[in-house]
Amino acid sequence: MNFLITKLGKKDISAHNRKKINAINNQYVFVVESEDQIEGYLHFNILESKKDAYVYGLYLSKKIKGLGFGKKLIDLMFEILKKENIRIITLNSTLTAHKFYKKVGFSDSGPIESVNINNTPIRSIPMFMYICFG
Repeated sequence: MNFLITKLGKKDISAHNRKKINAINNQYVFVVESEDQIEGYLHFNILESKKDAYVYGLYLSKKIKGLGFGKKLIDLMFEILKKENIRIITLNSTLTAHKFYKKVGFSDSGPIESVNINNTPIRSIPMFMYICFG
């Protein structure tokens, strides 16, 4: 089974929506595909301050969990953040993903809280990472 990681970009946005491109210039979405199916993604944003980034989501299907794709996606994000000289990454981790984020170097920045996603309360843990690129 072959997998492909690609970055979605401006070329993937219809001409109708190109006016809105400035709102997403600092947004990054990488997808993991297999047999024309999206099996995972990482979505993050470099914030307007240009000093930090926020991870909106990292998802992996059951088919690819445990195969190293989460780490590969995080490493791709680090490559971009290094080029942009970003030093702080924040996110809200689900309870399920918390162990993974700790493993790749994130630390808790607060207690468990409730975040609404599509009007559904989700328990999450705010996390951060200071990054140094030697």
